[in-house]
Amino acid sequence: MTNAQVALSHSGSDVREQITSLSAGLRAAHEQGRLDDDLYEAARTEVGTADAAAKDGPTGRGRLVIALKRLSGLVSGFTDLSTAVAAVIALAENRP
Repeated sequence: MTNAQVALSHSGSDVREQITSLSAGLRAAHEQGRLDDDLYEAARTEVGTADAAAKDGPTGRGRLVIALKRLSGLVSGFTDLSTAVAAVIALAENRP
């Protein structure tokens, strides 16, 4: 994975799979030095919140979308990460 891309899974539309891909992209960006420690930890917190909400199914949808939108704000300066988060937000908002 380069600093210009975050690989989202295209094998299905499972939100939790996409969140796992986002987490990997964040980790890679941190390892590359693109995200400092504080930003990375804040992003990881939102990813954890989003994953926990996704596990709750329809009852967690609101919390899921809020966590993803917070994550979007955190990574807004990184086009690849922002694009990936936006795709997962769209998926989550259209989730039954």
